[in-house]
Amino acid sequence: MQITQNYQDLSLYRNPSNQAPQSKEQTKTFGEYLGMVVPTEEKLEQLKQGNQIKQEDSTPTLDRGTRALALAAKFANDIEKAMKAQGISDVSKLDKAILNQVRRESSLESNPEKIQDLLDETIFALQSNRVQSGNLSNGAFESQAQFEARKAKTIDILSEILQGIKA
Repeated sequence: MQITQNYQDLSLYRNPSNQAPQSKEQTKTFGEYLGMVVPTEEKLEQLKQGNQIKQEDSTPTLDRGTRALALAAKFANDIEKAMKAQGISDVSKLDKAILNQVRRESSLESNPEKIQDLLDETIFALQSNRVQSGNLSNGAFESQAQFEARKAKTIDILSEILQGIKA
């Protein structure tokens, strides 16, 4: 099968333990920038030992509404990457295992250059209307004006995070 051969060429199934160790200063992942709880093995070990050190972090944070929008944009990007990796254009044929691997890898990405690329992609997804308005957490629909304001706020915060990483 040709598709199986293509999977072998992908870096989607890398073992994170085989990667070069990150410096202790550079441990914040893309998922953490978006406010996701994506603990790495090292952070889980620190939590088990009770050695979690509180660090002063001046990184802008996303509130609940902007976080949901940023995560929706990340999800749209992850679907696109998984479809591209699988070589398909029909989302209904997407292999869930590949999508989950892409989602996990992007969430755990800690390389500053790759995080910058992921932030750029997320901002672009929001700017190009790949994410639409919908239900708020209370079950009500938001107006287009509310959605545009939330989208602008999300883009501003993500841009601020991006500038902080570039600095």
